[in-house]
Amino acid sequence: MIFIWYDASENAEIEFVLPPTIASKEDDRIAPTHSGFGYGLYAVRTFMDGISSVNQLPQEYKICQNYPNPFNAQTVIPLELPQRSQVKIELFNVAGRNLGTIYEGIKEAGWPKVHYNAAHLASGLYFYKVIVEGLEQGGNFVDTGKMLLLK
Repeated sequence: MIFIWYDASENAEIEFVLPPTIASKEDDRIAPTHSGFGYGLYAVRTFMDGISSVNQLPQEYKICQNYPNPFNAQTVIPLELPQRSQVKIELFNVAGRNLGTIYEGIKEAGWPKVHYNAAHLASGLYFYKVIVEGLEQGGNFVDTGKMLLLK
């Protein structure tokens, strides 16, 4: 399958060819990027159906509220990333003491989720600080969210 986009800002066609596959993992993402092609697209393909959806990537960095909140032991922190990024999430208590790093690594563009198990923590209010550095087009992002652990 071949997609061809026309980029008016570059006055050129951009060709995107899907790699041949025998099998596909569930939720396999393909995110083409091009310096002049806005923020890119996000496609989901499956073995049975081929491309099942094509969406525009988020246009800005964003952290969403963790869910469930309040939570008991396990929670999910959803992110919105317009490009492949280095992500670090740190955890703080209400006194502002850094309790450690929840996640550190590279996440692909789109809507990745970070799963966190807080079984070792006491009930209470906690803050998570998300620090993001764009790897393709540059840019930094820092934001904080709060979560309530109830045991």
